[in-house]
Amino acid sequence: MCPPARILALALIGGLACHGSSDRESDSIVTDAATDAVSPDGSAGDLSAADVAPTPIEPASGRCTPDRAIAQIYFNGDSSPPVGGPRFDFRRSSGVVLMLRYDRSGPDVRWWTEDDVLTSYYRVEVVAGVRRTMQFGDFGPDRTWLTTDDAAGDASTILCEPLDGQGRPRGWLELASAGPDGIPCTDDDVVSSAYRIEYAGKSVSRQIGSGSAGPDNRWLTADDPVSWWARFDNDADGAPREVYYTDQPGPDLQWFTGDDLLKLLTTWTYSGNEESEETVVGNIHGNRFGWHRYCHPPAPVAALF
Repeated sequence: MCPPARILALALIGGLACHGSSDRESDSIVTDAATDAVSPDGSAGDLSAADVAPTPIEPASGRCTPDRAIAQIYFNGDSSPPVGGPRFDFRRSSGVVLMLRYDRSGPDVRWWTEDDVLTSYYRVEVVAGVRRTMQFGDFGPDRTWLTTDDAAGDASTILCEPLDGQGRPRGWLELASAGPDGIPCTDDDVVSSAYRIEYAGKSVSRQIGSGSAGPDNRWLTADDPVSWWARFDNDADGAPREVYYTDQPGPDLQWFTGDDLLKLLTTWTYSGNEESEETVVGNIHGNRFGWHRYCHPPAPVAALF
């Protein structure tokens, strides 16, 4: 479990850096399959060309937050945004979100060009009131990504977000197994850890991490023991500005009191409505890292690798 990365998961992608990616490289990056099949067990379905073609979202009022971004690139202490990596492209169509992960920039050593190397992807969809994220790290026997024989990772790579009545995630469940029915994000799943989300208006105000379900044996309820928590300080329009984190309750041994040892973890900066940068400034991982996001098509840029 890596809670600081989970804290970055406001919408779609934060925390996925905790999971490894495949080194499988495809002979054919994408296909123009005819259907958008969805299976309850999460198996891959062939995707329409609209799912994989660049389809920029016209910026709305507000900032370039993760739910609006069409692309992002990771950077760390050895690189300056936006020339790090890996990079992700987001594709949204028919209720399905694809997050395509490119781990290498290709022979031209530039990001955001056609020879960037696709190595895995995440498929996000809502099934029976739960937003499910599944990682596909193997392109299967046909050696082509985004077809029905792509292989999903095991249960530990699956993330389940039960939604509230307003369609917002109540929290995030990490799985140890998909349970007897073999279908992820159902009632018989074996959950390894979770975090619960609290809101102020439409914005996330607090996340609370837990390693067990508490006396009621139900996850994402108030009696789940606290492992860590994070406070979100947001701007007037609801966009996040700073995140503070602690895994220690302070001298009074009570969580959510004034002596909790909160430390600044993450800062957000915005370039109008077009770009944003989410930077981890704490020393939890020993260096500075984060994500540079785009709400417009990125231009090719020199890469480090």
